[in-house]
Amino acid sequence: MVQVLSKRLAEEEQNYGKKAGSNRNNKGVYHLDWMLGMFQFYSTMTTLYQRLSENWADYDCKKVERGEDPAYYSCDEAWEVFFLAAKLQTLLPHVKMVTILESIADSCRYRTEPIMRKQFLLYVLQTLEVQNVEA
Repeated sequence: MVQVLSKRLAEEEQNYGKKAGSNRNNKGVYHLDWMLGMFQFYSTMTTLYQRLSENWADYDCKKVERGEDPAYYSCDEAWEVFFLAAKLQTLLPHVKMVTILESIADSCRYRTEPIMRKQFLLYVLQTLEVQNVEA
């Protein structure tokens, strides 16, 4: 898909003799440029989410031992915060641990009840603004 959008963008640039980044008045080129950027962002987020979702067996066992549903993430439990922070640090070694913990804290700020883990992971990745990350 990226190749198709890139090829179409190159054709539009050639037709108009201008680069997409320098001529925002050309709606077709601008739209293709935007679509390519959004597709790349979505692909990056999807890859990161898939890798972050792997290997939660230790987490699941601990939640079950406590009589809690492992599908839900609780911001009130310190061990859950540090578990997620460690996974993110492994996945994104260039991001400082302080930044990761701040992102988790921001994601937890208005949450008083456990949230679905899948939703929470996506929200944390979005708050980290992990665009342009090689996954």
